Amino acid sequence: MLIDPADAPLEKITDRLYIKRDDLLDPLIGGNKFRKLKYNILHAKDQKKNTLLTFGGAYSNHILATAKAGALENMNTIGIIRGAAEHGLSPVLTKAQALGMSLQFISREDYKLRHNADYLTALQNAHPNAHIIPEGGTNALALCGVSEIRTELPDDIDFIATACGSGGTLAGLITAYADREDIEICGFSILKGEDQLTSTVTALLKTNGITPRCTWHINTAHHFGGYAKAPSELVEYIKSFKEQHGIDLDYVYTGKMMHGITNLLQNRTDIQKAVAIHTGGLYTAHIRHLETA
Repeated sequence: MLIDPADAPLEKITDRLYIKRDDLLDPLIGGNKFRKLKYNILHAKDQKKNTLLTFGGAYSNHILATAKAGALENMNTIGIIRGAAEHGLSPVLTKAQALGMSLQFISREDYKLRHNADYLTALQNAHPNAHIIPEGGTNALALCGVSEIRTELPDDIDFIATACGSGGTLAGLITAYADREDIEICGFSILKGEDQLTSTVTALLKTNGITPRCTWHINTAHHFGGYAKAPSELVEYIKSFKEQHGIDLDYVYTGKMMHGITNLLQNRTDIQKAVAIHTGGLYTAHIRHLETA
């Protein structure tokens, strides 16, 4: 792909905390999106598929990243979009369409079938030249892409933090460090409610034959009310972080993760060198903020 991970430096925040700037890879396909899509695109080309088909909502980072990746790689893209379009396209979908993505809207009820085997078979038959990528981009190929981040990080780290929505990035990091008993990996959930991500990540690892020796877990204490919720405490933290370090965070994913790891390190003196993964997503979060402000 036309993106070089060397463009994502490791920057020091404190003596014990560093941030991997995957957000600098590309405004639309940076962060974990590039890593998840890399091997999906290579696989599609290997299978002589000229189209990427995937799923998402009106403000999906993944939909926009897939559209941009398709444009870069001269591939067609199709987005199966949750909900009707009678209220017009969101700015995110408008941008995806401008990048060449064909948008197909389905009802929220039909969208629930996106993991159904019969539905996916019918979709594949309707689009024989398409490589189908799950919502959020999380599959076995995504884990391969995310796991490559190990080659870009120093060996002396003992803790890695990432925001966690679908579980793919966390599973990829666990895959990367599966042989390291001396490292801990934490996914900060951005979802409110009972932790379902642990079982999701466990299933992903099992499907891919990964039996990790590293320690990993989900932290559910920093969701700030759930997906895309931005209470004043989080908004102020993101503003303060920008002022101190010159780094933008979003309130959907990375703001919650950085708030979480910062607080965790205050109580975990055993952690010597932690790395937080900046997974990008700034474009769509900014658009959503402008529309709800």
